[in-house]
Amino acid sequence: MNFIQSFSNEFLDNFFKIVTMLGNGYFFLFVVTLILWCINKDLGYRIGFLFITTGAINNVLKEIFKVPRPIGQEGIRSSIIPNPGGYSFPSGHAQTTSSFWTHIMIELQRKWIYVVGMSIIFLVGLSRIYLGVHWPADVLAGTVIGIVWVFIANWLFHAFIEGSSSLALLIPVWLGLLFVQTVEYLKISGALTGFIIGYWLESKYINYNIKASLGKQAVKFIIGLIGLLIIKVLVSKSFLGYFLMSIWVTALAPYLFKVVIRSEEALL
Repeated sequence: MNFIQSFSNEFLDNFFKIVTMLGNGYFFLFVVTLILWCINKDLGYRIGFLFITTGAINNVLKEIFKVPRPIGQEGIRSSIIPNPGGYSFPSGHAQTTSSFWTHIMIELQRKWIYVVGMSIIFLVGLSRIYLGVHWPADVLAGTVIGIVWVFIANWLFHAFIEGSSSLALLIPVWLGLLFVQTVEYLKISGALTGFIIGYWLESKYINYNIKASLGKQAVKFIIGLIGLLIIKVLVSKSFLGYFLMSIWVTALAPYLFKVVIRSEEALL
């Protein structure tokens, strides 16, 4: 960390503050909703499931190991204000980023996406060390766990979510609430509960078709994000709040899009 931070300057500070945002949960939420609502529904659901479950695994591991962040350690410079809370090991940014881009690389299998994906995974991990919020071991562990979890999550999705046994996955998640009593885990468990129920509702009763003109896609996406923002603002950051946001993303917004588009087609 001292070696990496020895190169610190104003340009790199600003550069890595921007780079580290590529591992932020809001960035992935934006991308997942865009894919789910406008590009590829199946891929959106699979990445959404991966995003939520890798977050759950990361939160549980942090509570198990309880490794303090390097913030405040002598000789370590932290460039993020306000400083992130919670424990350090493994890095959530590194884990989520490696999970997302590994899934995209496997899905697309293009040389340019391999270059982009591996570069972003490396830079986001490096940014967490440079900014002084994670130890190198946190980033390395987060990256490895994130990559490995892609294959486990894909198997779980096909075996349980698509296999109509999705509610079985909620049992260990709810049991986890007895042992991991943190705000973050509460939110993640709410998000996963809403995701699984929303997926079931959409696949069984809604069957939303994402195909639409570019203009309609833009309107859909904006309406979807506004609805998501309203729920986030009105409902506190709790199990219920994240449950409702997941239900909105996976089922309610697709149902609204289907009704609106069908109404427009009827008028024409």
